[in-house]
Amino acid sequence: MHKKYYSVLGLTDAACANTVKHQFRRLAMQHHPDRTGGRPSDEYLRLCEAYEQLKPHLKPAPETALTIRSPAPERRRGRRGSPSQRRFSIILETDFLGTRLDDFA
Repeated sequence: MHKKYYSVLGLTDAACANTVKHQFRRLAMQHHPDRTGGRPSDEYLRLCEAYEQLKPHLKPAPETALTIRSPAPERRRGRRGSPSQRRFSIILETDFLGTRLDDFA
């Protein structure tokens, strides 16, 4: 049953999730109603149906040494910006508080 959906996308049964996703997006862009002028074509509807049927059954590609991501850096809590940005905003607040742009002209 899934072989039919793979063939609609022009892929083999051994295609990984990233390949299926990439191929679907490429073909969907070609046959999208906004590009073909109005109503969705039969080909576009078949592509969408095939992708919707395959999506729950796809397994992600195995991770290699190049695709393993490092853990996310810890986020700082509290004030935003670097210390130099905070100093600059403090200087602006203390030196120019209450002045208008007309005063500089």
